[in-house]
Amino acid sequence: MTHMIKPANVQDVWLKERGRYRRGRTAEGKLSVSISCPRCGGVASLSGHAIDAQGDVTPSVVCPHDIEQVELRPLGEVTVKCDFHEFVRLEGWTEGAGPT
Repeated sequence: MTHMIKPANVQDVWLKERGRYRRGRTAEGKLSVSISCPRCGGVASLSGHAIDAQGDVTPSVVCPHDIEQVELRPLGEVTVKCDFHEFVRLEGWTEGAGPT
């Protein structure tokens, strides 16, 4: 299954909304893409990944954040860590194919 990641809104400079991506350029002019994890909201770079012309990212994306979240479950609160690890597609991708 592929998880769809939407482009960030123009106002969302810091990727505060989960499941969004922002593209930019490094000082050397290389493409740079960051995403906010759909599960925990942590922001990470897609450095080392390839993106094809349709926006499919390879290899799969693993959230690097060890963010502990408290979830309320029927038997009380439980602390869990982010375990997002899926293939993603960048919705509306227009940059063409290439590495990041």
